[in-house]
Amino acid sequence: MLTTSKLSVLSPKGSALLTDISISFPSGNFTALVGPSGCGKSTLLKGILGQLPTQGELKKPANARLGFVPQFSIAFPQLTVEENLSYAQKLTGPFDVAAIQETLDVVGLLPHQHKKVNLLSGGQLRRLGLALELITKPEILFCDEVTSGLDPVAEEEILRLLKKLSREKGLSVVCILHNLEQLCLFDHVVVLKGGTLAASGAPMDILRHYGLNRYQELYPRLDLFPKLNNEQTATVEHTPIEVKVPSVAKQTAVLLHRRWKLFFADKGNLFLTLAMSLGFPLLVIIFAMKGLPQLQNLSLTPQGSFIDQLRAQLDAQKSMLAVGSLASGLIIFQIILLTLIGSNNGAKEIATERHILSKEKLSGLRPISYLYSKLLFLGSLSLFQGLWMCVLVKYVCKFPGSIFIQAPLLIGVVLAMSFTTLAISAWSGSGEKSSLLSTYLVGFQLPLSGIVLALPSTVEYLFKPGIIAFWGWSGYMSSMKTERVYDAVVATAATHPQTVSVVFAVVIAHILVSIAVTYAGVKRAL
Repeated sequence: MLTTSKLSVLSPKGSALLTDISISFPSGNFTALVGPSGCGKSTLLKGILGQLPTQGELKKPANARLGFVPQFSIAFPQLTVEENLSYAQKLTGPFDVAAIQETLDVVGLLPHQHKKVNLLSGGQLRRLGLALELITKPEILFCDEVTSGLDPVAEEEILRLLKKLSREKGLSVVCILHNLEQLCLFDHVVVLKGGTLAASGAPMDILRHYGLNRYQELYPRLDLFPKLNNEQTATVEHTPIEVKVPSVAKQTAVLLHRRWKLFFADKGNLFLTLAMSLGFPLLVIIFAMKGLPQLQNLSLTPQGSFIDQLRAQLDAQKSMLAVGSLASGLIIFQIILLTLIGSNNGAKEIATERHILSKEKLSGLRPISYLYSKLLFLGSLSLFQGLWMCVLVKYVCKFPGSIFIQAPLLIGVVLAMSFTTLAISAWSGSGEKSSLLSTYLVGFQLPLSGIVLALPSTVEYLFKPGIIAFWGWSGYMSSMKTERVYDAVVATAATHPQTVSVVFAVVIAHILVSIAVTYAGVKRAL
């Protein structure tokens, strides 16, 4: 049984949102949480669930698993009903096909188990929300306006299902409710008003105490009578079911498998990612076509005929400047495109899943498992994208220098930008905000790199350490330091490349800092 005594729920800044809440939620009871708009119903749930800080006593059974059903289902729309339940179960306990089938049958979704979530009706989505919580075997189930927007018949069906679950499963079910006509279905009613407890008792006790004929007359009467505060007792004895939470490795594997499943199920994003990953290297080659003969001639070693060939065509100095500008431009073009690819990888990765993840935390999801799954997903994606860009462009343009330096460098650029935007996503309130900030970050890469136009020294020292495009360009150029193309680029560039060792150190630092910031954001979100 969960109980509170003189509980206060605080805002993140410490101000009191609710005060002096003393109530109990025994096993097997179906409790309605009601009150005028803005009285603190959702705030109370957030305090009990640990999403807002509290003061006072909050007692619950040791290792009790809390379930939370939000107003609208927050399942993954690209997956089927059965797939959503399967992943939810694997994250919280051993996989059990029979339990999934039983849960779907209980909530009335067994005929729709192979249907994608985005094809479900409103009532079916509410049932799916219940199923996603029941599969995790909670002891206390909180429901936040799960009947809002439903027609009267569907609303009553959902409420009767919740009451049935409280009886048969021995759950304590607490449901925020707006339609007071349905209070007769509940075992107990808790009324909040003005940020505190206004009344608590059985539905018939509420009617008698306040002299009501209809529940709809309740709110105006609250201040005219002494407070009713009757404790409720357990309706059904309940023995908690201990479920062992899977290991970090198991949770990581489940999350990673789900992420790849979602990646291939979202056709629009899949097409965009493939178009960028496969098409951007071709774009570099298209822009390089006109200057390929000069670039390929410059790839010769100093003992070759580079000078002789240029003297036969044009003045050597002018040719060197022209080819240096072309080589530098193509290299930075690669880098900028890779930062754009990385931004697309990580910008919405966490922000769009925030509500699902905060709910899954209640069932035992570990922040570190979630972080590992994201790093492995983006890492494998970035590995392919950076390697494909390096191999294809180098093969066609025949840039000199070691591919064993250039390939890890370009992969590192994609990783650094992917993880940087992942960190932005972890701290953003929505996918739209995260995408906007990530777009700004890519947009500032070229002007703040100082490669095209020299920066004032104060701006250079302030921004350049954080501009991954500069370090990617520097490393690529330094990998060709023994080649004549390097001299041609240095003669035209507004800034000088850094050494390969320094570049790799900075890129690795970018990656590690981004991972640390992401983890802090994930812990905060979860």
